[in-house]
Amino acid sequence: MSVPITTHVPENTSDEQQLLLRAQGGDERALGELLRKHRPAVLGFVRRSMSHELAAQVDVEDIVQEVVLEAVSHLDAVDDVRRLAGFLRRIAARRVIDSARFHRRARRDAGRRVPLDVPRGDGHAAGELMAPCGTPSSVVSRAEQHRHILAGISKLTPDHREVIRLRDLEQLGWPEIRDRMQRGSIDAVRMLYQRAVVQLRRQLGLGG
Repeated sequence: MSVPITTHVPENTSDEQQLLLRAQGGDERALGELLRKHRPAVLGFVRRSMSHELAAQVDVEDIVQEVVLEAVSHLDAVDDVRRLAGFLRRIAARRVIDSARFHRRARRDAGRRVPLDVPRGDGHAAGELMAPCGTPSSVVSRAEQHRHILAGISKLTPDHREVIRLRDLEQLGWPEIRDRMQRGSIDAVRMLYQRAVVQLRRQLGLGG
């Protein structure tokens, strides 16, 4: 269990500003409460920003999750809680745009792909010669990063390890994770995942 960093909160500071200061100091409970307060507004903004086409391809909850994780990683950039809503909207807008661009590229590139099981003129499947992806040094670099991440995950609490495994490795949806982990609500497993990622980033030396 992590121990929150002691943070000095000046007198006459608003309740929400106190939450921000404590969250920036490493208080996970304050972080969770702060995110719960702002999550509905972020969810509404993302829904309004997504086109019908994008909404059919991407789960709005996944984009909101990305917004929250980026916000947690850069929370120290917010010096006044009154700026937090705008800070979150800017992240959300970027995430929606990035997601739209990604799916446009995916559709564009789909027509250019050579099926991997279609034989070429020399009798070999196209995919056989494409298997070694990248240079040897890049393959080694990715392997080292993978080991580093796995080592960080191994240092997490059992619940944090499990929620990351289910979400990122098995790529399960929130309802199934809730049932697997026997949690009371989807919000509970989302918050558990957010805390797990914060702790993992700290283990990897990436900050909170």
